[in-house]
Amino acid sequence: MIYPWTSGEGYSGAMTLISLDSISKTLGKGPLFSDVSFGIEEGERIGFVGPNGNGKSTLLKIIAGRLEVDEGTVARKRLLRVNMLDQVPLWEPGDTIRDFLFRSDDPVVRLVDRYERTIQKNLDGTNGNTVADLTHQMEILGGFTLEHRFVSLLSELDIHDLSLPMDTLSGGMARKAALARCLGPDSDLLLLDEPTNHLDVDTIEWLEKKLLSRNTAFVVVTHDRWFLDDLCTTILDIDGGRLSKYEGNYSEYLRKLEERQALVDERERRRESILRVELEWLKRGPKARGGKDKKRKDRIREMVDGRPGAEALSMETLSTSHRRLGGKIIEIQGLTKAWGPQKIVDNFTYQLSAGERIGIMGPNGSGKSTILNLIAQKATPDGGTIERGTTVVIGYYDQMGLDVEAELSILEYVQRTAERIRMADGSELTAEQFLERFAFPRSTHGQPVGKLSGGERRRLLLVRLLIGNPNVLLLDEPTNDFDIPTISLLEDFLATFPGCIIAVSHDRAFLQGMADSLWILDGKGRLERFVGSYGEWRDLRSEMTAEEPRSGEPKSKSAPIAVTQGKGNPGGKKLSFAEKKELDYLLNEIDALESQKSNLEAQFADPSGALAKDGEAFAAAQRRYKEINEEIILKTARWETLASRSD
Repeated sequence: MIYPWTSGEGYSGAMTLISLDSISKTLGKGPLFSDVSFGIEEGERIGFVGPNGNGKSTLLKIIAGRLEVDEGTVARKRLLRVNMLDQVPLWEPGDTIRDFLFRSDDPVVRLVDRYERTIQKNLDGTNGNTVADLTHQMEILGGFTLEHRFVSLLSELDIHDLSLPMDTLSGGMARKAALARCLGPDSDLLLLDEPTNHLDVDTIEWLEKKLLSRNTAFVVVTHDRWFLDDLCTTILDIDGGRLSKYEGNYSEYLRKLEERQALVDERERRRESILRVELEWLKRGPKARGGKDKKRKDRIREMVDGRPGAEALSMETLSTSHRRLGGKIIEIQGLTKAWGPQKIVDNFTYQLSAGERIGIMGPNGSGKSTILNLIAQKATPDGGTIERGTTVVIGYYDQMGLDVEAELSILEYVQRTAERIRMADGSELTAEQFLERFAFPRSTHGQPVGKLSGGERRRLLLVRLLIGNPNVLLLDEPTNDFDIPTISLLEDFLATFPGCIIAVSHDRAFLQGMADSLWILDGKGRLERFVGSYGEWRDLRSEMTAEEPRSGEPKSKSAPIAVTQGKGNPGGKKLSFAEKKELDYLLNEIDALESQKSNLEAQFADPSGALAKDGEAFAAAQRRYKEINEEIILKTARWETLASRSD
């Protein structure tokens, strides 16, 4: 049942926006959760975590009023304004961005929609009274402010044409339109279901700043731990139908979980100590035990039955044996690729060495997946070469999902790659055992692949990839559709993986833990390399962005992502492995830039050349010439720094 209350009625302290008391909900065969109670206060920033399938999205829909509870009560502040961002944006066939924005139950949004449509129909001025009435309502209810807010949000998200059909938008663009629709109207409470899906890092950080600048309460379901840590003041954890609430951000939540587990472990150690003594007593003969012992034996049986189940296999024991990598792994020479007029990469050279872990970043549409496809030889370069060593076995985890018959069982799908996998300690696991380690219990092994959810399919694809025992992993958004426990499982596995990893990801916590260097694409053919972690790159970019421009000149766009050492390697230390590789390639990169500079200078000096006849092309060439000069200065300074520390 749902009850409204007058603001502040029956409550003290911070105003409660919504209160859920002893609610239960069943979907499908069994209950999702039962007897769940919690409240949301004004301005509270809540992160909602838990394994997939435990009812997080369902609870958001109950809070939004889209679903009824089976039992319990939901009490809302009177006139509570709630906006929700769905995990998958939905629109009607043929909808434009504008149609999508104004398809809302919010009265002010509907007023703005009616006003704009009336204005379009009244171009001849025959319906002036209606326009005047609507104009008056727009002024009173803030319709003009909302209209401006929509335009401003879309502009910040680089969406300028509202007539574009939603059906033609990429996942990232559709998500941006959905964010504008959610953030535009005034609200007391925002409900955000996986808001960072399909967004690049810059847009995620833009969203964080927007949420922090508002005093609006929100509940966010997300697997983005960096997001949870930066924004949330409360964590809700749902697992097995039970909900727990923790004050603090995600790091504080983990600390409290660790403390709670330590108490459980201590109780278990004490119980096991008592049990050892009791079992020794039980082993004695009846005469040695003496007296009536039924109650004592019953207590021993209860203690034995109360033992926790076998703990999940540690990731150390899940370390697989690896195929040996030779001296030559992957050599990239002069790589160039474009899709139509858009350059992805231009004259890029690199030699991959054993044990490297590279994260690839860049705006949506900049060509991150294309880089992986080129390395995997699923795309053909326009120029340059990519050569593999003879011992290289690539495992490519892409975003396309399963490419097999839907009627294949889970086990059959994995066994098509291998029926057994050798572990680092020399033991072997069967495909069934390996599936169990990745949360596929034996009871599900006969289930058809076609009946799996999106997250389950991607997890199964990961199992098949790893059981093939590759020594070079190419990972394209590997954390998409995974819950946090599955991401942690993957990270622990990768931490012991002895081969090379190149991963595209917008998951900043994943990049922070996995990558020791970064490739950053700008969508214009430039690929910059950074030696260090994501956090170090982010700090450097923030520092350089904060610097004042010199002599009125705009700040260099390339400076924040220039090849540089991270804070973890101060100037007095010897070169790290990654820095030695960087030093080897910097001179080649500087030479390539000098060649581009000379080529442009020759074009500038040609009075009958193409640049002399095309003003726009000449201006673009001038801008590129300036960028090249900046890059040469930065790379030369970097080379001098590294060279001064080399042996």
